[in-house]
Amino acid sequence: MTTFRFLTFFYCLFLSSSIFAQGWQMLDSEPPFLTHHTYGFGYEGKAYVIQGNSGNPLWLFDPADNSWERIGDFPGPPRGFAVGDYWDGKYYYGFGNGNQGSALNDLWVFDPEDQSFTELPSCPCPGRAHPAFIAHNDKLMMGTGSSDNGDLSDWWEYDMITQVWTQKQDIPGGRRHHPFFFAAGNSVFLGGGHRNTWFEYNLDTEELTNIDNTPQGRVAGTQFNWGGKGFLLAGDDAGHDHIPDDETFMAYNPGTMEWEFFPPLPQGSRWANSSFIIDDILYHFDGEDYDNPADARTIWTFNLNELNCLPAGNLNATNQPDGSVELFWNSNDKKVADTLKYRVQGDADWISIIDASPVVVLNDLEDCQVYEYQIVTNCDSISTPSPVFPFVSSGCGACFDLDYCEPQEFEDLFTLFIDKVGINGNDNFSGDDEGYGNFAAPGSEPLPIGGDFDLTVSVNQLAGNPRMKAWIDFNLDGIFSDDEAIVDQSLTEADLSASVSIPATATPGNSRMRVSFGTAPSGDPDVKPCNDSGLFVLGETEDYCVELSASTNTDDLNTQGDFVAFPNPFKELVQLETQLPVHDNYTLRVLNTIGETLYSVDNFSLSENINLSHLSDGVYFLQIEDEVNLHKVRVVKQQ
Repeated sequence: MTTFRFLTFFYCLFLSSSIFAQGWQMLDSEPPFLTHHTYGFGYEGKAYVIQGNSGNPLWLFDPADNSWERIGDFPGPPRGFAVGDYWDGKYYYGFGNGNQGSALNDLWVFDPEDQSFTELPSCPCPGRAHPAFIAHNDKLMMGTGSSDNGDLSDWWEYDMITQVWTQKQDIPGGRRHHPFFFAAGNSVFLGGGHRNTWFEYNLDTEELTNIDNTPQGRVAGTQFNWGGKGFLLAGDDAGHDHIPDDETFMAYNPGTMEWEFFPPLPQGSRWANSSFIIDDILYHFDGEDYDNPADARTIWTFNLNELNCLPAGNLNATNQPDGSVELFWNSNDKKVADTLKYRVQGDADWISIIDASPVVVLNDLEDCQVYEYQIVTNCDSISTPSPVFPFVSSGCGACFDLDYCEPQEFEDLFTLFIDKVGINGNDNFSGDDEGYGNFAAPGSEPLPIGGDFDLTVSVNQLAGNPRMKAWIDFNLDGIFSDDEAIVDQSLTEADLSASVSIPATATPGNSRMRVSFGTAPSGDPDVKPCNDSGLFVLGETEDYCVELSASTNTDDLNTQGDFVAFPNPFKELVQLETQLPVHDNYTLRVLNTIGETLYSVDNFSLSENINLSHLSDGVYFLQIEDEVNLHKVRVVKQQ
């Protein structure tokens, strides 16, 4: 039984835009600035944004053409690390660090109707940067943050009607800054900010109550209220590392008093990012991405209505011993029904199964064929599709049909990696695969049993005691044995080139090759291929399929001597050019990559065109034989 745990090789071929989390869409425009602690809000189909630094320009965003227009400047003192929130048609903004270095305590309100700012009474409290700041039910609750003398734990109420500030009881759990905050019902909520405690504050009773602290000391993201829930988007953990991807989009549900997790941000987290909502469309932008700074220029959107009908998740596929494939996924418990759609990759039409259970067994699939499937979640008023999940049916040979051991895990130390693997000049430029890349694919590179092939491997850098080891499963038993090692040597430069011999005793068929690179203990260690016995301290492993071919005359399977197929790649027709004797007693066989005859033609003449229009895109072999000759040439069908 084979489960497709790793499908790296499919990304560029099959997933295209659906590789990203369902619902997130990247705009084709960028904001005219890149900074942090920017604040904005949606109003009557547009958004108003106060830039985080550089004089705090005021911008108008129009989603009709994704345009940005500078319409003025914030009139108060220039600042960074300010804070803002929207309530009842107006936007409240203030605090932060002034350009002269002193923390500010002023408060302003912006009216989008006439695009005017009005200064309100300042807080009779220490100035501060990035405090909690929640506008709700004609109150503005403000507290904690970083003052000129350190972090704070105080808690203040501003009454929007009377314009009076009143100090309340301090927030327990320690002084904090850059917390998260939101509102729902008649309560406001805050937590994190380098402290693990989270609270609900009732505006009527002024009672503080602890709530679930799943986000722990999370800091420096954006937040918003929608649908009676409080949402957190991006940010850092308490140690200022980006939070894990699966925590980048989450919400607190006051009804259940639990945290819910939603499709993560496609490019991961950011520090001090920004957001606004226009007509239930969430916009995420700005901030800092520590790992890929340029990514912070992108704007991502999410239709929040899709949260009422989240797509199925964790799609997977498992090959069964009887040749069937079991598809399974996590279904949305709020759905009305799931529709399963599957097809051969590249086909125009889907095969649909209505009201599918979350485990479906498919029979009578074509052998060694790339398929893909998708789950459409149907709710009362909306349907949402899952990402497309590719899988390969059984019959491809050992490389796909056997369970090979998991490679060594390298945790988070991915500073050393395999940059390129080449077989007979056919190179795969993989780059950093974060510890493991599975490039096993149908249409494997043919290698002649009893012959040699050229293996080249390039790595990004050398460190410590760098070593390379590779194996091929020559007997197709699903195990990388010690006597199946084809490379085992220390590295003195980043490029390795080796001529590898295929033993004459190898079993014909589709097999797996594993290439491992990393730093090893000193000396001459016996590096193993599996996770439970690996010795590399850090590095990377990559897997490939190879076709162990027992055919004769395999000096060049693309242009075998004077035996050439053209055009190659082809779309429909292929013609052979050869110096073989011309007669009508040849047999033509069309083979797949595991050597199975798809069909044959007797009494074939070498002058005939070969019509292969009925075949799917992929790699095939044309074999010509008579009583004294057997020649094979590899061809590629590609529309």
